[in-house]
Amino acid sequence: MDFVAQTVYPSDAAPSLEQFSTSVLLSAEEAFGEAGPAILADPIARRRLPLPQRLGGSGLRDRAQLRHAAFVGTTCAAVSRMLPRTLGGASFLGYMPQLAGVLGVGSFNTGRNDRFTSLLRSGCRHGREFNESWTAMVDEVEATSTHITTTGPLAAVVECAGVDADGKPLARMQQLLTRQRDEASMRELKDVVAMRPVHDNARCAFEAAVGCPSARAWYATPSRSVTCRMPILEVVATAFAAPSPALKPHVGKRIMGSSCLVDLRLGLLQQHRPRR
Repeated sequence: MDFVAQTVYPSDAAPSLEQFSTSVLLSAEEAFGEAGPAILADPIARRRLPLPQRLGGSGLRDRAQLRHAAFVGTTCAAVSRMLPRTLGGASFLGYMPQLAGVLGVGSFNTGRNDRFTSLLRSGCRHGREFNESWTAMVDEVEATSTHITTTGPLAAVVECAGVDADGKPLARMQQLLTRQRDEASMRELKDVVAMRPVHDNARCAFEAAVGCPSARAWYATPSRSVTCRMPILEVVATAFAAPSPALKPHVGKRIMGSSCLVDLRLGLLQQHRPRR
């Protein structure tokens, strides 16, 4: 599906990618066991799922949401190789010099900051989809901030996409765009989580996942072994602040010899005062 997102026009690829992403979430819900429905129903956990693990997510990437970065990144990498160009004093032949009328002769030489001007003015569908994808990503990032984007690849105008301030091509453009969007989504989620009480379960789980690598180690744990399935489901529930499947049958029961009751969420114990 990554190849589809990179090579098919975003407007055409959207239905298939959305269906694929929905299927991934449904599979995750089933794999998470009893905690699955609770995780997908929780707004914070649901927003964490598509984020990368380093930002407190699960790495279940939403391919439909990533399609704009995939298409723009591939365009920046591929289209620039269609025409003859000079990079740092070296000359390179183009694969399809016949496209000079659409892309513009010399548009991709080092130092050019208007590399996509001809493509955007050509009126072709690729130019329209490229511009729409770029605009959608800029709007998305700016919607999560109080100011206009001034850093990262999306700080450039669409005509200058894929190059730095000196007109030199940026390597791995798709990765750079995705990272900038992920970080913007993460900042917005942090603001939402920060409004929760300090000891809120969802807040504690998110902050632990972001700040503690050990809290993310369970992603690398083998899940096919029958013997480790139950512990893994408990870890998943804890990681996303979902109710504990193992404690579900015992909720409300008093611990023998103590004044505590079993709590469903995170296995916490609540103080219980017996009647006199």
